[in-house]
Amino acid sequence: MYRNNGLFIEYARTGQFAVVLLLTVVGFFLQPMFVNVQTHLWTYAVLVAGFGLHILINVKFDFIANQKRILFASYVVDVILLSLLIHGGNFGQSLYLFLFLITILCSGLVFGTYGAYALALLCSIAFSLVTLRQEGLQALQLFLTMALHNIAFFSVAGLTGFFADEFFQVEGELKNAGVRLRSKDELIKSILDHAPSGVVLYDDKGQVLLSNPWFAVNLDIEKEIRHLGDVFAPASVPRDFYNEKSNQFEFNLRHRENSEPLVIRVNKSQFYDEVEDKILHLGLFEDLTELKKLEYNLRQNEKMAAVGGLAAGIAHEIRNPLAGISGSVELLSRETKNEEDQKLMKIILREIDRLNNLISEFLDFAKPDKPPTQVVSLKPLVEFALQNAMSGKNIRPDIQVKSQLQDEQIIGYDDKLKQAFLNIVINAFQAMQTTERADFVVELKRDQNQVYVSFRDSGCGMSEETKKRMFEPFHTTKPKGTGLGLAVTHKILTNHKAQIHVDSSPGVGTKIELVFPAAPSN
Repeated sequence: MYRNNGLFIEYARTGQFAVVLLLTVVGFFLQPMFVNVQTHLWTYAVLVAGFGLHILINVKFDFIANQKRILFASYVVDVILLSLLIHGGNFGQSLYLFLFLITILCSGLVFGTYGAYALALLCSIAFSLVTLRQEGLQALQLFLTMALHNIAFFSVAGLTGFFADEFFQVEGELKNAGVRLRSKDELIKSILDHAPSGVVLYDDKGQVLLSNPWFAVNLDIEKEIRHLGDVFAPASVPRDFYNEKSNQFEFNLRHRENSEPLVIRVNKSQFYDEVEDKILHLGLFEDLTELKKLEYNLRQNEKMAAVGGLAAGIAHEIRNPLAGISGSVELLSRETKNEEDQKLMKIILREIDRLNNLISEFLDFAKPDKPPTQVVSLKPLVEFALQNAMSGKNIRPDIQVKSQLQDEQIIGYDDKLKQAFLNIVINAFQAMQTTERADFVVELKRDQNQVYVSFRDSGCGMSEETKKRMFEPFHTTKPKGTGLGLAVTHKILTNHKAQIHVDSSPGVGTKIELVFPAAPSN
């Protein structure tokens, strides 16, 4: 308390001596012309000592404020100086009684009850000694004077000490409450800063009262809610956000150019704030993009497993009749001499061979693979896929290929990965056959313990329905496609524990990103 209010109390103590000085000077000028200056020298000497003491206290205020014994000693010196002023006798005792009471009051505000009573006792002794030395006072008058003054001293001490102690207690409680509030504020701020979700608190007008950095990191809308009081109205958030009936909804957000859209889920709630005296709204934003990808991959794997099991049984059942048909047709072709019949039989045999190849691919797709164990470098595999795809038939020659490849390693089978990369690149090149521009970008990089391989084309893109079924066997958009290329690719990548992320829009192009676990550094 003294550190906060000490200067004010110190001014009050210094003011006592300023009042005596002022009254002394005024009294000097109001007296007759011929005045003996010697009668005021005692008063001036005491006042000089008082002012010198308090100048020293002001100069060394920070040190003395923390040294309670030295500080109390200065109050004792004040009592002695006031007693000497009474002894000088220039003014009546009523003035000095008031100054003694001011000193006791200041002591109580600084030291509490015990300090106030201690100084009141000291003032009582000093005032009584000075009063006993005065002449002309009768016994009854002396007794009443000393009794009344002592009652005043101890009454002021008691009242001041009581209120000071209460104030000290309240101040301590407020300080503790302030510390707890600051601790809770720091805790809340830390939680909000590191929360995996976006939090925004706003009123009915959209004025933001609280938000966390999640929006700046994930949605790039820090300009719109950078400061408290800004209006929360990002264009990327649909208007349903302000519809009170929609307390939970999801929306897709493409917050950066050439980036895959994010899936954001919003939960809203409202409550009445007594401090703001209005209804406030709380919005929680969650990024579900990775969760949706995992759900999609899980559904895809389950679908592939079911189709693979069914395909294996059907393929075995079909292959045997095909072998019989093929043998019979070959025998017939040897016996017949009709050219037209020979031509038809060749078509039948060619189609039977195509079906056999298709069944062989299907059986390879359904056959379980062993987990890979060898370390392979991805850069030469990606380069192999690019070179073979560029030299393929019916590929437009003006495709602009840009590659940024780091030499990263994973655990895998190089032949299987060559096939998977080649299937992806060929599909991308074929998707750009009729587009105005043919730009293809492939990147290979590492981030911590994961290796990223991304293929991005400027082709015709895929609809949402096609994207959902692109890895299903026999699903194809090509006139002569079997629909097994990407299905086999998906199986190879899954066996290599790769995550597959696909982003495609009609007329924009397709980006396929593969995320592999990196090979151990040793």
